[in-house]
Amino acid sequence: MLERYFPEKLVEEKRYMRIGGWWDRKGRNEIDIVCEDEVSESLGLYEVKVDPSRFEAERVSEKIAAFFAKNPEKRDFAHTAGLLSLENM
Repeated sequence: MLERYFPEKLVEEKRYMRIGGWWDRKGRNEIDIVCEDEVSESLGLYEVKVDPSRFEAERVSEKIAAFFAKNPEKRDFAHTAGLLSLENM
């Protein structure tokens, strides 16, 4: 449910041009929400967790590294990354 709520909230804020998820072909790396603004060349990369204690910053860093390895054209984009949970509603 949260994975549907937050993209809708981000669309309403109109800060990003494109919002979706990302995963690699093997299914080992998945980023719940990837927000992109090509004009300002910025990205938001977020994990969505109901229970924030399950957020693993190191694992998210690995996923982000995999994202940039598969999308080298976005490597120079400014980016923010983090957790979205019930506390962010």
